[in-house]
Amino acid sequence: MIEIVFIATFCAMFIGGFIHIVCLKKDRSAQNKLKMFLIWALTSAGAIGLEKFYANVFYPELYAKFLGWNPNVAWQFEVSIINFIIATLGILSIWLHDLFWVASVITLTIRDWGIAIGHYLELILHYDVASGNVGLAVYIEIFHPIIAIALLIAYYNVKKFPRKV
Repeated sequence: MIEIVFIATFCAMFIGGFIHIVCLKKDRSAQNKLKMFLIWALTSAGAIGLEKFYANVFYPELYAKFLGWNPNVAWQFEVSIINFIIATLGILSIWLHDLFWVASVITLTIRDWGIAIGHYLELILHYDVASGNVGLAVYIEIFHPIIAIALLIAYYNVKKFPRKV
């Protein structure tokens, strides 16, 4: 169940981005389209961070079981604070742009790739095959930053070198 929530939020990034672009009335430039997708990528990262914060704080036993780990309120609370930081950055990315996006993408990348490495080590060292440790949620932690980095680079390239039509 937990994994479905993460996957749905991740998919909302694409759906929300497409709907937002379709609903754009004025500026349908490549730069603005990339901007919309980047906002949705960071906002969905924020939503996933909020979901993980909530799960770790209010359902620590259930979330630890999902990961295949032993529940420990201390580590889960610390991790929940990191997730709350990602949630805050992702949600603020709706209004704060440019260099704030760079900081948000860097923070998202460090957290998600760090978590993915941790899951990989759990698999190798402890043969943890719980769905939260090796399932689709881990792939989201790998690919979400890649998508955000690609969108950020593309946005800045288009912004720096706009095409004349």
